[in-house]
Amino acid sequence: MPNSLQDFYLNENMREEVKKYLVSFLVDKAVVKVFAQEDTKAIAEAKDVIDEAFENLSELFTLRSEVKEIKNEAR
Repeated sequence: MPNSLQDFYLNENMREEVKKYLVSFLVDKAVVKVFAQEDTKAIAEAKDVIDEAFENLSELFTLRSEVKEIKNEAR
């Protein structure tokens, strides 16, 4: 995985701002479609994909030591 993607994930403020921007953009598009009486299902699907992508980032870059407890079974 590229280091820049990990840098993005580790920068919590940037990560949250980007996610907020993407969702805000979708909301703006949804409002336009609602007033035009168009189908908005694709907007909801896009929101789900964005949420899934950010969850996947978390899974990719969560430190293994946080996920797995190390036990010394020799004792």
